[in-house]
Amino acid sequence: MHLSRPNTLRFGGLLALGLGFASLLAPLQAAEPVKFLELENEVVCRVNTAVISKRDVEIRMINSGQAMLNLFMFRERLKSEDQWNEENQERFNEIYIPAFRDELRNAIKEKLMLANAKAERMEVSKVAFEKRYQRIIDQYRQQGLINKPGFKLEEIKERLKETMLLEEFRDQFISVFDMPKKPDIVKYYNEHLNEFQRGPGVKVRQIRVDSIKINPLGKEERVPDALGKAERLREDIVKYSADFAQTARDHSDDTAEVKANGGLITSSTGDSFITMDGRSAAFVKAIESLKPGGISRVFAYGEHSFAFVMLEARREAGPKPLDDALYEEINKKLIGTRIQRKENEWFHKAVQENLIMGIQEGRESKMPMSFFFPDDPAAIEADRLAIEAKKAEAKPVRNESSESGR
Repeated sequence: MHLSRPNTLRFGGLLALGLGFASLLAPLQAAEPVKFLELENEVVCRVNTAVISKRDVEIRMINSGQAMLNLFMFRERLKSEDQWNEENQERFNEIYIPAFRDELRNAIKEKLMLANAKAERMEVSKVAFEKRYQRIIDQYRQQGLINKPGFKLEEIKERLKETMLLEEFRDQFISVFDMPKKPDIVKYYNEHLNEFQRGPGVKVRQIRVDSIKINPLGKEERVPDALGKAERLREDIVKYSADFAQTARDHSDDTAEVKANGGLITSSTGDSFITMDGRSAAFVKAIESLKPGGISRVFAYGEHSFAFVMLEARREAGPKPLDDALYEEINKKLIGTRIQRKENEWFHKAVQENLIMGIQEGRESKMPMSFFFPDDPAAIEADRLAIEAKKAEAKPVRNESSESGR
C-alpha cells in the first residue's frame, strides 16, 4: 500500500470498516453520503432469538485472511494520524459492502445450522478440540490479537466449538452413496478439458557457480575463477560422464531446495516442467536449441554468477493427464459441489421456516429472500411481488359511496 497524496489511500482488493447496517443491505449508490459509524458492537441481525453483531461479521472477515487483518490495522493507523477522509472511506466501501454481505449471509446460515446441531445433540471431540485450540491461540498471539475485542480466550473457545460443531453438522450433507465414482471423475475430466490445459514446458536441471559469496561474518567475498570452475564442472559431466544431478548436489551454489533436487528447477506449484515466462534471456537462449539430454554451454547468470543447464525433456501444450493428483483434485471438487447443492437446498428451506430480522437503529424488518440468494431469479421475483403487495396494501381504498353522493 502507498499514499498517492498525504491523506488519500490507494489500494487493490482490500476491505474496509465503518458502515451502518442499512447501507449493507441496500445497493451502494454513487451519490450516497459517506457514513462514519463507529459503534463498538452494533447488533445488525436476529436469527430467531440469537443475535449477530457487526463485530461478529468483521471478525469473520479478519479470519478470512491476513490481508484483511492488515487493512483493519492500516485503517486504524490512518485514523490515529488524522489522515482518514471521505475519499478513503468511499474506496473502502466499494469492496467492504459486498464482503460484509457475504459474511453476514454465512453467519446467518451458521446460526441456523448450530441451532439444528444442538437440537440433534451433536458433540465435538475434546481431544480434537484441544489440538486445534492450541494452534489457533499460537496464530492469534503471533498476530497480536489475544485479548483484543472479540479475541478474548473464552470468545475464541466458543467460536472454535461452534466451528467444529458446524463441521459435524455439514457431514450429514454427504454419505457414502454420494461419493463420486471413477466414471463420474473421468466424465468430468473429459467434459472440462479446457480447465486442465497447460502450456508447453521443459524439464531442466541447472548448476550455478557464484563469483561472490557471503562469508560466516556476513561479508561479501569474491570467488577466484568462478567461470573456470563452472567450465570444469561441465567438462566433468560432458567428457567424463559425471552424473549431472550428483554434481549439482555437491558443487552448485543454487538454493538448498534446487541442490537437494539435483539441480532440478520446479514451478511455483511443484511441477517439474517449467515455462520460459519470467526467465532471463540468457537462460532461454541456452535451452531453446537443446534436445533432450543435451547440456548447454556456460552462460552468465545475472551479474555475479555463471551457470549451465541440462534439458531432460520437452512437453507439448495440451491437457494435463488424469493422474492420481488430478483425479483427487476432481474428486474433491465433485464432493464439494454435491455438499454445496444439498446445503443450499437445506438453507433455502431453513430461511423460510425461521424468523430472520435485519436491525437498523433498533427497528427490525424481515430480511428479503434475495439477500440470501442474490443469484436466484425466483428469490428476486418473490421479493418483487412482496414489495408490490405491500404497496397495494398501503394504497388508500377509494370510497365509492361517498363518491356517488357528490
